[in-house]
Amino acid sequence: MLKQIYNNIKNRYDKRHSFSFLDSETEKIFFADIPTNPICNDLSSLSETAKAIFSHLTTDLNPTYLFHYTKKAFFEPEWLCGLTENGEIIPASVPNNDWQWKGFWPMHPLPSAFNLKFRLKRHLYFDKILVVDDFYGFSNNYYHFLVHLIGQLLMLQDHGIDLSLPMLMPKSIREKSFFKQFADKYPLLKQLNYIDYDRSIVHCNEFYICNSTIVSENHINIFKQITTESLSNKKKIFIGRKNVARVASNADEIENIMKSFGFETIYFENHTLDEQIAIIRGADYFVSYHGAGLTNLLFTNNPNLKVLEIHNSNAKLYWHYALFCAKMKISYDCFVGDEMVNNSYYVDPEKFKNKVSEWIL
Repeated sequence: MLKQIYNNIKNRYDKRHSFSFLDSETEKIFFADIPTNPICNDLSSLSETAKAIFSHLTTDLNPTYLFHYTKKAFFEPEWLCGLTENGEIIPASVPNNDWQWKGFWPMHPLPSAFNLKFRLKRHLYFDKILVVDDFYGFSNNYYHFLVHLIGQLLMLQDHGIDLSLPMLMPKSIREKSFFKQFADKYPLLKQLNYIDYDRSIVHCNEFYICNSTIVSENHINIFKQITTESLSNKKKIFIGRKNVARVASNADEIENIMKSFGFETIYFENHTLDEQIAIIRGADYFVSYHGAGLTNLLFTNNPNLKVLEIHNSNAKLYWHYALFCAKMKISYDCFVGDEMVNNSYYVDPEKFKNKVSEWIL
């Protein structure tokens, strides 16, 4: 039966380059929307430029849901999407209700053709499991780990779901250094019952999965309560980025401008999580290119912190950290550079210097 299911899926992919999705209404699957609103009612801490970035957002931009599937299903090991006994993909097991799979995120390819020999070697059977929504390994990224994955755990916990149930979470996430360091500060991660599913097909009679893409008040309070042993007296910090996308083509020039204003350049990748938390908590002024390092804003306990984020001209896509600041009621502003070309963009030095002069007052 299982081999037939996989052959059906493989044929669908090879012939039509697409997958069949289950119609959750006709199957009468329980689907619960969790009331959320990604746009804060109070945007007073944001600059006018930042408010303009928010203007295109809608309340359903980032769906948040808790999904309980109560029929037999299985998960294949490469993509961790849920499949019915008939070989149909269960929509809620694909993040954002499968919108990436239907053409809205074209840079991510569909899965390669299924290799049956690889996947049919081992089977794991469970009655009820928890599944981490982690399409394409996004939680291997620091931002997605702290916002999405931790957010999912909090949502399950808030809705009374038993967190001692076996949990399907990619091993690649658990091997990340930031996961291990955060687990030392957030013991829940060490208490979970992880399923080691490597090269296995996971069967279950029912499963819970949720999608959480924004931070809640409870979420923020968790991060504020995280303790740190390090201390920092760096009041003005500029977060640099090396060998990554979305950084200024004239980065050295921008760094020198920040130095002239008394800022010290920090590369978070050179610091432990404990040190990163201490750095953000010691800061009064925080300037950074758009990137995962800004996620450390969640750890700040300084209500007077001022944040300046450097964007390229696609800034309307990068609302994430402005939302953090709005929810935390800390001052946020941004500088928009030129259009990004080949993963970098030009930041006009004179305009940037004028912006910093106005912002730092």
